[in-house]
Amino acid sequence: MDYGRLALRVPAVPKSEHITFRYGSTTFQMAGHPGSHITGYIKQHGYFGPMKEIDALRRTAGIASGIVLDVGANVGVVSLYAAKLGFPVIAVEASELNMKRLQESIGMNNFHNVTALKVAASNAPGCLAMAVGWTKTNNEVNFGMNSFAVKANDGTPVEHVLASRLDALVPPTVHVAFFKLDVEGWECFALEGAKQLFVRKQVDILFMEVNMNMLTKAGCSPAGLKARLSKLCFDVSSFPSAKPGESNDYYGRQKANCQITD
Repeated sequence: MDYGRLALRVPAVPKSEHITFRYGSTTFQMAGHPGSHITGYIKQHGYFGPMKEIDALRRTAGIASGIVLDVGANVGVVSLYAAKLGFPVIAVEASELNMKRLQESIGMNNFHNVTALKVAASNAPGCLAMAVGWTKTNNEVNFGMNSFAVKANDGTPVEHVLASRLDALVPPTVHVAFFKLDVEGWECFALEGAKQLFVRKQVDILFMEVNMNMLTKAGCSPAGLKARLSKLCFDVSSFPSAKPGESNDYYGRQKANCQITD
């Protein structure tokens, strides 16, 4: 059975809405979810803010070369922006619906430098049940709250997704200039599955947006994530303090003379 294409109790969603993304001098077309908070914000402002990942990527463009690895790509804001800048991109997204939007956007822009993979980043290959956590606020829907950290209750939309280690997806010869990780609490598992990338010193910059509540629900505390980053030779002096109910960002590089021992 192809679990990657099996969606259970996921509500039907209308066709995409085409929107124009503008940030600075960079412009591209996107296929958005009609009525979503991302689509609404881009229609109003031209971009989706705050542009924390994009600003970090723009800084990276001046100091590093290689691919962009966008894990938890959602509808592809970071992937598409990186592709427009000329980076080769590997976009990893577990949601069937988000992947359809991303693939449509890739085609709209004729981006031949984006490889989109519908898979979940985890610590081992297999099949994971993803709770489809769509939320509605002020008549806008957030399609980005899907998570493996939450156990789906009866009636909750669920999608079964193939999982893979990231170090099995990225060849050893490929250098990662910018690794964006936003997986709604599944960061510890995704980082464990990317370990060989760090052992081989393939990554320049790591940017994470961490939902601290989801992280705890997944069984990995903020302190545990910080310790894991430290073991992977990352400078954790800028690791954010845990603020309940908030997303927190981390931007860092591996220490040059540090060796990963376990």
